Amino acid sequence: MKNVYLPASETFVYEECASIEGFISMMDNHIAAIFVNPEKQGLGIGNALISYIKRSHPVLTLSVYSKNTGSIEFYRKMGFEVSGEKVEENTGEMEKSMVLIRA
Repeated sequence: MKNVYLPASETFVYEECASIEGFISMMDNHIAAIFVNPEKQGLGIGNALISYIKRSHPVLTLSVYSKNTGSIEFYRKMGFEVSGEKVEENTGEMEKSMVLIRA
């Protein structure tokens, strides 16, 4: 992530009171990374980041580990649907591909 995705991505930061509380990194239409300060999770920051990206991307994709059920549920609430499942080659973990298509 640090050496490949982040340098090649476009990153948007969520800031409160001069403190970075989250970010989302995009590679074309793919969400390569999303992070919210654990102390601030559940306060709408992830929602705000994805809502911001949705305005400029009619199609969004992402990958998430299948065992990360909390994140999968969050993405479903944001309008994403599961489009496939495979083994992630670097970790051997099962991951779901998800897609959101704006109407």
